[in-house]
Amino acid sequence: MEKAPKITDVIIYCRVSSYQQVVNGHGLESQQIACEKYCRDNRLSVVKVFQEPGIKGDDDDRPAFEALIEYIKRTKKTYIVLVYDITRLARSVSIGLKYIDRIRKLDCRFLNVTQPTEDSPMGQMMDVLGLAFGELWKKTNRETVLSRMDAQLSKGRRMHGRPALWYQAKDGQYLPKEPNATIVRLAYERLASGELNRAEGNIRKFLVDKGFTDHKGRIQAPTRHQIYAMLSESVIMEASGKLLYKGKWINAVHPAIISTQLAQNVLAKLRERKGAKYQTGQGWRFPLRGFIRCVGCGHLMTASRPNGGAYEYYHCVQPTCEYYHKNTSASKVHAQFVELLERIVPTDEILQGAHAVFKRMWEERNEELAHDRRVWQQRVAFCDQEITSAVKQTHQNDNPAVRQALYKDIETRTQEKEELLAKLDGIKLSKSDFETISSRVLSFLKNPCTPWIEGDLAQRAMIQDLIFPHGLFYTPKLEFRNPEYALIFGLIEQLKGENVNLVDPSGFEPLTSCMPCKRSTS
Repeated sequence: MEKAPKITDVIIYCRVSSYQQVVNGHGLESQQIACEKYCRDNRLSVVKVFQEPGIKGDDDDRPAFEALIEYIKRTKKTYIVLVYDITRLARSVSIGLKYIDRIRKLDCRFLNVTQPTEDSPMGQMMDVLGLAFGELWKKTNRETVLSRMDAQLSKGRRMHGRPALWYQAKDGQYLPKEPNATIVRLAYERLASGELNRAEGNIRKFLVDKGFTDHKGRIQAPTRHQIYAMLSESVIMEASGKLLYKGKWINAVHPAIISTQLAQNVLAKLRERKGAKYQTGQGWRFPLRGFIRCVGCGHLMTASRPNGGAYEYYHCVQPTCEYYHKNTSASKVHAQFVELLERIVPTDEILQGAHAVFKRMWEERNEELAHDRRVWQQRVAFCDQEITSAVKQTHQNDNPAVRQALYKDIETRTQEKEELLAKLDGIKLSKSDFETISSRVLSFLKNPCTPWIEGDLAQRAMIQDLIFPHGLFYTPKLEFRNPEYALIFGLIEQLKGENVNLVDPSGFEPLTSCMPCKRSTS
């Protein structure tokens, strides 16, 4: 029987779990040196080295391993695929066996330096045991790490998740990050006093106006997830220097940015407002609850139905306010609000001017979007070229630091391309869109009172915010005081009694005399 020819060409495969090992020069280089020494001692020739930086042992997404397989297929030769230790291939029995099987199906041999085995049933059993030991070690090590983290947490050290944007991990300590820490403290104070509404948009605007920054120090609006986190009990208590450990709040070692009392006041205010949305309970009876403010103290007014629901009132609940629990009939408040809406019904001339402006703005916007589309398409093409070039370079370059930079560049370009494609997909304006949207807008401008009366509470809330973006101040004696309209409705009310010839026939130009009034609280 003819003896199979000896395989002498070797492909080395190295892997480390974290990029920190790559940066510090530990792991990949030492594995490669040990494999090269094994080849010299056994008269084997190294033809290629593939390095897999920052890939965990149970991760099945392996760019370098896939490149190794493609290299074998392309060259159509038989190799020994050599790793320093079988755990460098994988720390999972299922993934490790799958990779070994892929190698052997290409008529190649798998071998590891620390425990070289023959291609026999016994050798395959040793590979399985090595993979099983690696998987067991990984799980045991995880339990050890969790145990240590639990011990640190019991001492008041924060151990889980990324820090909030108003804290930072520095030199092993968890410290406040300015200016965000001061800005968030001000936000909590306003939330507790009721001056800041818990609505996502209101909080985002407050933070941005104060100069809130992202993790790179750039002034940028926080995401919805970050705002929700800011209003969660765990984050609020963490800001007061507390951590939750086994169901109890314990003192943390990191500095607090707010007092425990302020944290309790914020949580009480959030619980007070929870469930008070228009769509729930009896809220449909009080569309202006949480929208109108007491002129005496500036806080949002609430509503109630005492005496078994026979009467309905709006009232202030601030004990220090002169209007504290001075009830005003809800039907009276609603009637006054309807009268306020009826005052801003525009004339036909104003609607024609508004239509002309809207059409001009639509055409200008279409021109801008057409330009943006061309720019974005060119940028997408450029990203494709950069990605293709970077992928080729990763296959040709064996330097770990260079490959890491290339992987990062590929990820950045891919993300940019996806964002640009999403923008391109969103450009779908047409003439029919203009006619539909302009018809709805002009219908609303012509008579905002009717949709408020006939609409559900979600629609009423939307109309209220569109016309009076800063809310309304109310007093039982003076009714609605100095309402501050959104710009377009302020112009409508001003122009109704003025000479409409002041409006440019080609468009609806804002006049300096038509700016909204400033609210007075005196």
